[in-house]
Amino acid sequence: MRPTNFVDYVPNELLIGIFNLLPKDSQGNCLCVCKSWYYVFAYIHYRNITIGDRDEQDKIALFARFLKERPPNVGGGIRTLQINQRPSRLCTEKEAKSARQALGKILVSCNNLKELGMTVDSQYWKYMYELSQEPHIPKLHKISALGMITHRHRQDYFYKVAHQHRSTLKKLDVHRSCDQSIQKEFHGLLNYLKDFKQLERLSIKSGSQQELIFFHRLLEVCPQLEALDYQLDHPFFDCNPTNVSIYPTLRELDIYLPDFSSRLLKYVTERFQSLKRLTIRVNHSDSTQQSRWSKSETGDTLTKALYFFGNQFISFIRQLEYSQLNFCINGKSYIEPYIAQIYCSQISMNSKEVNADFQLTDSRAEMSQMTLIKGVDNVDFRFHFVREFDSLQHDLLYLEHLRSYGSRLQKLKITYNRQDGLATAIDLNPILSLCPNLSTLSISIQASPSVYFSHPHASIFPPLILSEAAQTVDPHIAHVVLEGMSITPEFLKNLSVRLPNMRSFVIRNCIASFESNQFYDMSCLDIESFQFDISTHQRARVDDRESFCFVLERKFKRTLKYYLVNETQPKELTESQFNERKGQLPVIWFMFNTLKKAELHATNKALCAKEILFCNN
Repeated sequence: MRPTNFVDYVPNELLIGIFNLLPKDSQGNCLCVCKSWYYVFAYIHYRNITIGDRDEQDKIALFARFLKERPPNVGGGIRTLQINQRPSRLCTEKEAKSARQALGKILVSCNNLKELGMTVDSQYWKYMYELSQEPHIPKLHKISALGMITHRHRQDYFYKVAHQHRSTLKKLDVHRSCDQSIQKEFHGLLNYLKDFKQLERLSIKSGSQQELIFFHRLLEVCPQLEALDYQLDHPFFDCNPTNVSIYPTLRELDIYLPDFSSRLLKYVTERFQSLKRLTIRVNHSDSTQQSRWSKSETGDTLTKALYFFGNQFISFIRQLEYSQLNFCINGKSYIEPYIAQIYCSQISMNSKEVNADFQLTDSRAEMSQMTLIKGVDNVDFRFHFVREFDSLQHDLLYLEHLRSYGSRLQKLKITYNRQDGLATAIDLNPILSLCPNLSTLSISIQASPSVYFSHPHASIFPPLILSEAAQTVDPHIAHVVLEGMSITPEFLKNLSVRLPNMRSFVIRNCIASFESNQFYDMSCLDIESFQFDISTHQRARVDDRESFCFVLERKFKRTLKYYLVNETQPKELTESQFNERKGQLPVIWFMFNTLKKAELHATNKALCAKEILFCNN
């Protein structure tokens, strides 16, 4: 009688939970030494297999031998196989035959294989094409060309292999719609795709204006798609369609619109009424668009496009589980302010969480980028404005947005990317007044590297001020990040009064006053996490760059931590050691009511941070 194995009496659900916690190597060892483990977990362990490269041994041949020596049904459990190994294109005929035979043995053993991925320039695509004529080769649902796809890569056999599996293939990625192998052998992409009767997911990434793929014709050729990624700057129609019916199967659409017009928006909303997820990308220029409309006979105008967008299209977007609109606008445009005020305010109306991210970049060119994301319960607005800014007062493009929907924002991030030094103060009061429900606020100024060598520190780090600090309280803000500016004791004290419920505070790449000693009184705050970048002070202080003292004080149950800051990590000091140095070195002192954890960054690398914990007693 065989010895009792406790694994035999453990529920499979519990074993699966334990097994999934083990590293991949340990999982393999368990399967080798215990049959009980093997019969429960083999289908999990061998379901997805990756054969790597960078090894002198032929891993394809080794894996083929492994499948032969293992207990039965190992290959039958494999559903996904990824081969990263590249056989040399200069191999001998004997070596090529051996590699082809090894691949054939693997495919025959993996009789339930559904997905296969191989390196884009791999010779195994050629072997796969030759083997597909033989019996017992599994029919695939998905094939993938792995790695970076460039114009130098020939994909003749990739498309040939895909066509061999056209009766079962459910997902296909077409990396270049104008690929010569498709043009020569199949006389164009549409002729190629019409044979894929089971295709559910299709992606077309790039193409050529010489080989146009009209979107409307593509849908006629592939009438059963559930997901489509169409990134071609090609016209939707070769002629005006007389009859446009509903496309009932499509659930996900990622599409590039050749122009922003009511005609195309109407086509999307009326034809794809079962859509759940939508991503639209638009490159827009008012002058270019007006020129297109003047040459066409559609009667479309910018006014009509904006009206349709602000009414029917927004109503359509609201019904989706997910939507993402990406606009790249060149030059001045009527679209950006309209979308900001109409779309953002309406879409954010019923969302539980609304976040906004504004980037302002100083440049002689003028461009705007907008990414508007709507989920089931959350909305994210991301704006990047490229302008030639004279001063920070001109930078406040985001204020128009905040006046429109700032009261609905929970998270706000504002980043200035500057080419020149700044002297104008930044006032937080307008931001806080327009966004009374914020929980997280991040303000950052990023100066170009040349600024650090050509401008005084006072202009690199503009001051941060807070007007009317004592008159208003913002109770919702719990997380604040300040970066790239000058901070003063007066400002931080006013900020702590204005934001009494702040729990997390990050001061990154900011500089304090150049006086020898600075005391920052934030004793009205109960802080859970405080992060301070002291490396900026090291770089800025020419005379005392070598070292200075840093003090953290917890007012409640008074606790003080003293540190000597130099070129390495901060060194903790005793009170007596600090008293010996405080008359000789500058001191930066922060005081909070309570503080649980602090991080001092002695360099710009977070790995060199000094973590400080305060005990509760």
